[in-house]
Amino acid sequence: MAEEWINKYVVVKRGDLNQYLNRDEYQQFQSLLEKVRKARLDQEGKYPQNYFVVNKDEPYAECVAMLIEAGWQKKDSKLKLDKFV
Repeated sequence: MAEEWINKYVVVKRGDLNQYLNRDEYQQFQSLLEKVRKARLDQEGKYPQNYFVVNKDEPYAECVAMLIEAGWQKKDSKLKLDKFV
């Protein structure tokens, strides 16, 4: 996997939030997320995005990383997925 990849996102499993936070903590967490979402929209015009998340410990993680890197390198051309599978 690419060593130059930067850990720039925070991923929290919803089940963990429900299991480990009490109701007040969960509401505070949601409020903070909403504050960031609103600020990004108001100040930068950025709408929320959706992402796929891959656990780096899974056996297919290297393949997914290669596909992503190939997509970065060849945004204008079609990917041949059979090359990576």
